[in-house]
Amino acid sequence: MAKKSKVSLNFIFLIGMALIIIGFCVPLFFYKMPGGGIKAVNTLGFDLINFDRDSSFSLGALLIFLGGCLGAVIELVCVFVKKIKPSLKVILELLCVVLSVVGGLIVFIKFNDNNLTKFIGKGFFKHAFVGIYMIIAGWVVGLLGSFIKK
Repeated sequence: MAKKSKVSLNFIFLIGMALIIIGFCVPLFFYKMPGGGIKAVNTLGFDLINFDRDSSFSLGALLIFLGGCLGAVIELVCVFVKKIKPSLKVILELLCVVLSVVGGLIVFIKFNDNNLTKFIGKGFFKHAFVGIYMIIAGWVVGLLGSFIKK
């Protein structure tokens, strides 16, 4: 009798996807005020999605969020639908993380072409705020969670 493979909830991967989703919903950039304080610019991830201004930048921001959401949904669906093979689950997890990372690369490349960033100043990570770091941490944790089965 063949042993059935059991698909279990991968908490590490789910935490990574949650970090991407939450990071997208908090301020992504800041600027330094003349008095020395720091002010978070109103740039939540959803504020970056505007297909009238720049479609590739908006597509990249949308891919970041969709990769995180799809990863969380696929993780939960794979646990509750018992017919999914563990090898397929790993491939789907990796595809979701890669989708989000590709979106991040598009945003990173297009960031220096935008007039708003020329106004704020040069450098992507110079003005990165909590959301950017949460998204990057989510990518790392999500990739680790794809390979670590706990």
